[in-house]
Amino acid sequence: MQFSLSIIFATLLAVGANAQIAATASTLATAKHPVTAPELNAGITLVVLSKHIAVTYKALESIVRRDKN
Repeated sequence: MQFSLSIIFATLLAVGANAQIAATASTLATAKHPVTAPELNAGITLVVLSKHIAVTYKALESIVRRDKN
């Protein structure tokens, strides 16, 4: 049951990350100087990677805490 809740929580965080990715892409697309495709890809990749690491860390941290108890 707790593992299922961790999966649900991680999924909700991923949905939030997708919304932030869209906002970042929009911001980069409307920047004052033209943004090239590689710059846009690099920005989106950094956001996706950082969010993925955060979600994975939080999910694993909660599982480890439960295992210790």
